Amino acid sequence: MKILSIDTSSKICGVSVLDNENLICNLDTVTENSHSVSLMPMISSSLKKANLELKDIGLIVCDVGPGSFTGIRIGIATVKGFCDSLNIPCIGISSLEALAYPILYSEFNKNIIDNSANLVCSILDCKNENCYFALYQRNSELIDNNSQISKNINDNNILDKNDLTTLIEPKAESLEATLAILDSYCQDNFDTFTLTFVGDGSVNFKEKILVSFPDAKFADTSYNELNSYYLGLAGLLAYNNGCETENILPLYLKKPLAQRQLEEKEKIEKLVNSEHLESKIKFLGLRQDTDSIYSAMDYMIFPSLYEGISIALIEAQISGLKILASDTIDKNTDISGNIEWISLNELPSEWCKHIINVKDREIDKEKVVDYDIERTTKKLQDIYIKLGE
Repeated sequence: MKILSIDTSSKICGVSVLDNENLICNLDTVTENSHSVSLMPMISSSLKKANLELKDIGLIVCDVGPGSFTGIRIGIATVKGFCDSLNIPCIGISSLEALAYPILYSEFNKNIIDNSANLVCSILDCKNENCYFALYQRNSELIDNNSQISKNINDNNILDKNDLTTLIEPKAESLEATLAILDSYCQDNFDTFTLTFVGDGSVNFKEKILVSFPDAKFADTSYNELNSYYLGLAGLLAYNNGCETENILPLYLKKPLAQRQLEEKEKIEKLVNSEHLESKIKFLGLRQDTDSIYSAMDYMIFPSLYEGISIALIEAQISGLKILASDTIDKNTDISGNIEWISLNELPSEWCKHIINVKDREIDKEKVVDYDIERTTKKLQDIYIKLGE
């Protein structure tokens, strides 16, 4: 059976063509935010290289997430269009399962302790110390060394429905909660276990993972990016095991950012109303005249859990505002000396003391001169002129 595998859930746009478990063609390319432009030409190119047409495909496998909301929609919409028009069965596979698949079958897990549980945690960084994760277990004995996946999968019987068990379904949690959930589950269910982490979260969170799991193993870097070939193999396993092929839906573990922001705003507005502060607190929404608003302010309070160099704070300083900001923000943001740092762990009363004692605004033009748009424009113009000479 010929299989078309499509992955658009991350920065990588991936297309593979398989003949059962055997790879015919693989195109996995980093396209960032241009999946809608790249996907169809990649599918066309892959089929051409495989000397096939879309009508020759017997199964389409699609990554349903978690991952990029836009990327997931692009992939699923494309697959559903193909399937509905040509009556081709389709299978949706979680990106977390696709990541776990090659690890569960690889040489990497040959050195597990006898009788210990062979576990794989797929973990994806979804920013701000949050992650998507799932836990899987390989049940059967390790298979021989002559294989299609890194020469570690048995060609005679690689797809056995008893091989893979999902222990913890895909979830979206903070990193702290994720590690606590994993630790509790493993300690409660296994006397001994070998736990391997795979995915970009295994790299970005490695130090913190090792605090909770000192004996943890980490997949080779080549396994940490999603691969449409492994996605196709996971889809073939699901298909052979009778997985539903009529409908695929996106796996959204988190609400879209815009929806989360709206809900947070409504929550704050409700709190303001409950304290009868409507006349004292204004919600100005998105504005194009922030320079005028900064000029009307006396002081800026900027608590933030996660922040790099804040453009908003840069603009406020150029307007001469004094600022009270949480110490979680990159200190390079302070270009004027007008930012006072305070911990988010301090009581509200401590924040109030700083606000009450604020001094009048002042602008040190020498400190902020490099942020003047006319001066910056002139600098850029000089650079371009020099390059053109």
